[in-house]
Amino acid sequence: MRILFISNYFPGDLGPLARELAAAPENEVLFASNRQRKDFALPGVRRVRLKNAPLFGEAAPEVPGLWEETVRRGSWGLRSLTSLRQSWGSPDIIFATLAGGAALFAPQAFPGAFLVAYAETGLKNFALLPGEARRAWAILQSTLFLQADLCFAMSERQRRLFPSPLRESLRLAPPCVDTELFSRAAARPWFEGAEAPDGPLLTLDATGLDGAPLAALLRLAHAVLRALPACQAAMLTENSRLREALEAAANTWADGCRPRFAAHASLPFGRYRDLLAASSLVVCPGQGDAAERAMLEAMSCEALLMARPEAANFLRPGVNMLEFPANDAPAAVLAALEARPRDGEPAPQARMARRNVLVHFSEAVVVPRHLAGVMRAYAAWKKDRGA
Repeated sequence: MRILFISNYFPGDLGPLARELAAAPENEVLFASNRQRKDFALPGVRRVRLKNAPLFGEAAPEVPGLWEETVRRGSWGLRSLTSLRQSWGSPDIIFATLAGGAALFAPQAFPGAFLVAYAETGLKNFALLPGEARRAWAILQSTLFLQADLCFAMSERQRRLFPSPLRESLRLAPPCVDTELFSRAAARPWFEGAEAPDGPLLTLDATGLDGAPLAALLRLAHAVLRALPACQAAMLTENSRLREALEAAANTWADGCRPRFAAHASLPFGRYRDLLAASSLVVCPGQGDAAERAMLEAMSCEALLMARPEAANFLRPGVNMLEFPANDAPAAVLAALEARPRDGEPAPQARMARRNVLVHFSEAVVVPRHLAGVMRAYAAWKKDRGA
């Protein structure tokens, strides 16, 4: 079977599906994307680069410009996909996101293929964009979805962004984590070239936060660093603008805490995993799809997670994580850090979190089950066509 993937980023959300399908010798799998990790490969998957830069930078796009640019990129994508059809042939199945517009006319390039469409965030810093921009992006994706044979959203929250006539037809694709990569066993030391500090490492994930909530999280970091002189704190944010703002604010601290604080935007994949695995506590107070993914990655690394229980349905306070309180967060964080195991082993809640992820959210469990459903739909589609 000939299978084509079209996505904004390789490997991205569709990478696990491509890897699973490529493991079957009867499949020929090609992955076309706008951006690629040069240091990463999927066995048996051939890569093709679509020549598109990220759709927008860090500034929030205006809705009319978003439509215009996406359609323009769709016309470029159509030329690339038509050329691919001439050199490679037509696929039996296409797995596609809108890919920044590149896949907008994929049904016209390959009219005989079974099209499986997936919702994506696509735009940089999606969680920080105004609601009208996020809704416009969903409507643009609807153009592709209305031509697809099978459609998936990555969460109920994401599905609600789509217009109501289409929303009910979107199935849910459960989140999953590569539990082999996101593990303490695979991680390297976070502190390189020097002996690791004796104190705890606190990681604060600011995914989806800006303005007052982001400032409050920085004040939390500062309070903990003042109370625990041996503590180190790392803060993860979504872009260089926010990172620079955090660093500028931290530079005003006059109490000696600044050298023990670091802000990061877009850490290399391996270093991000290493940070999670080394963390004594990961605080993730945000909500949304990106925050949910970050929580699962931390849990897979057996990092003790502190979050708002209502942020995801897999969070169980006291069982697989700790609750981020509405009031007096510094006291709760300090208590969690003081109670950490001193032998370097994960906290009991962190060990349970890893077990939960392995059972319910591991790629090894989720991906085969998801693909089995897709293949049943494909077989029914072929039967209806008399193929």
